Amino acid sequence: EGGQGSGTKCIRSHLHRILHADLQNPTYGTTHRDAINVAQTLSDFTTIVDAIDAHHVAIQHNVSKETRSWYVRHRILDPETG
Repeated sequence: EGGQGSGTKCIRSHLHRILHADLQNPTYGTTHRDAINVAQTLSDFTTIVDAIDAHHVAIQHNVSKETRSWYVRHRILDPETG
């Protein structure tokens, strides 16, 4: 059980962290952020992520041009490669 009930709290929390930059976008971010906040099923979350992915495809988003954000601070760096 873990006290999470349906488990959507954990999914919601991770999506907010992973999609932080997208959810800050004034054009479409608030709509998706609000949808994440009320999503109840895995299908609901999948639909939201698919919509963000479709937006990235439409604008020809280039992942290699992304910059690090606050979320990267939680990763563990390899001492040899940085």
